[in-house]
Amino acid sequence: MDDILIFDTSLDAIQRVKVYLSQNFDMKDLGPVNIILGMKISRYPNGISLSLSHSSEKMLHKFDFYNSKLISTPYDSSIALKKNMGEPVSQLKYSQLIGSVL
Repeated sequence: MDDILIFDTSLDAIQRVKVYLSQNFDMKDLGPVNIILGMKISRYPNGISLSLSHSSEKMLHKFDFYNSKLISTPYDSSIALKKNMGEPVSQLKYSQLIGSVL
């Protein structure tokens, strides 16, 4: 299954494209889209907005960071780094987190 978005300033042009595609391919019109490829689409009278907040929130929930304390920078240069003597970091979880960010 492949998804497609059709953008145009003319609703008539969009309708013509949808008719053409439906005549040549099996397709289903799912109506206005809210989220695609991890992007949230918001509609406004003067345009649209694309946001990655949806996928970012899903990733924060997945890795149990959603309720983390917000800070302006993830690194405080006044703190000296030292070897972690506590619980080791899961290499699998670390790899999954980096993959999600990429």
